[in-house]
Amino acid sequence: MTEKQDVNIDSESLRVSPQIKFVKLRNLLVYIGEQLSSLLKSKRIGIYLRGRESGNWALAISRDITETIESCARVISQDKADELNKSIENRQVCLLEEILEPDPARQVQGSNLVVTPMVSDDDVVALLLSDFDAFASLSDRHLIQLTLAAKLIKTAVEREFLALQVSRLEKNASEKTIPGEDQMFHSKKLIDWVINREMERADRHGSSFAILVITFDNLAHILSEHGEKATEKVLMEQFEVIRHIVRKCDLLTRRGGHQFLCVTMEQDAGGVMVLAAKIRHRVKEIVVPMKNSEIKMTVSVGIALYPDGPKTGVSDLLSRAESELTEAQKRGNRVLLWRPDDSGMERTTEIPDLKRKVKPRKPPAKPGKQS
Repeated sequence: MTEKQDVNIDSESLRVSPQIKFVKLRNLLVYIGEQLSSLLKSKRIGIYLRGRESGNWALAISRDITETIESCARVISQDKADELNKSIENRQVCLLEEILEPDPARQVQGSNLVVTPMVSDDDVVALLLSDFDAFASLSDRHLIQLTLAAKLIKTAVEREFLALQVSRLEKNASEKTIPGEDQMFHSKKLIDWVINREMERADRHGSSFAILVITFDNLAHILSEHGEKATEKVLMEQFEVIRHIVRKCDLLTRRGGHQFLCVTMEQDAGGVMVLAAKIRHRVKEIVVPMKNSEIKMTVSVGIALYPDGPKTGVSDLLSRAESELTEAQKRGNRVLLWRPDDSGMERTTEIPDLKRKVKPRKPPAKPGKQS
C-alpha cells in the first residue's frame, strides 16, 4: 500500500472529521479508508485516531455508518474502554457495543460492528471499525496490508504533529524577528527543540538526520563594497534559493545574522552530500543585479550527521557542524562532513564536486562496414 496525493472528497466518499485540519493527513486517511474498504469488500468502515492530550479515541473517517451509531460511537473513552484495552493487549477484535457507555451501547447493540487495533512497531496507532464478518474473512496477507496501513498513518500523524508544534513555537518564540515575508530568524529554543525531537525520532526508529551550517565566503568583501542594505538583499535572495532546494519538512533558518542553518530530516550521509552539493552549486550560479554592478556569492558548508559516532547532545552536534564549517571556509567554497574514524575520533570527509567529466562516446560503426 503506497501513499497517494490529492484524493477527491465528495458526498459519496468517506466522511472526514472536521478535527482533522491538515489536508495531507485528510487525503491520506481517505485513501487508506478506500483501500481498506476494498480489502474488506465492505463500504461500512471507520478509522479512530487517539487524541494526544485527552487519550480518547475519536472517529476520524467513516462511511456507510448510520447517524445514530456514529453519534453514539464518535468517541471511545480510554477510562471506560476496559474491554478495548484487553483486546489491544491481545491484538484481538472487540465488539463496538462492549466498549461504549451503557446508553450508547444499547443504540449500537446488534450492529455487528467490531473494533480492531491497527499496530505499527508495537504501537497501536489507530482503530479500525468494520463489519465482523468482513474482518473475519481476512487472510494473513491481508493482515500484513493492515500493518502497512498503520505504518503510513503513524508516519503521517507524527509529521503533522511536528508541523503543528513548530507552528506553535514559531508563534510564541520571543527571540525571533522577521526582516522579510519569507525570511525568518527562529529562536534558539525552537531550533534546539527541533533537533532534540529529531534525535528522539532517530533513536526510536533507527533513522538519521543531518545539520548543515552554511556561510558565505565573500561576505566581508560584499559588505565593504556595497554596504549592509545591499548585502541583506543578497542574503534574502539566497535564502529563497536554498529554501526551494530543501524540503518543506526541513527546518531552514538564519542564524547569527549572516549564517544559515538547516535541519534536514530522514537523511543519510549520501543524501545530505547530494543536498549540500546542490546548494553549493546553485548559490554559485545566482547573479544579483545591483545599480552599477552584479554580485555573485559562494558558500562553505559544515555538516554533522546523527547518529554518527559517540552519542551526543544538541550543542555537541552543532559544534561538529561548526568545526567542519571553519575548515571548509579555510579551504574556500567547500562542503565538509564530520565523520568519526574507527576509534571514534573526528575525521573530515570532503564532498566531491557533482560535475564529472564525461568521455565522449565513439560514433557507432556504419552498417556494412567492418571495424
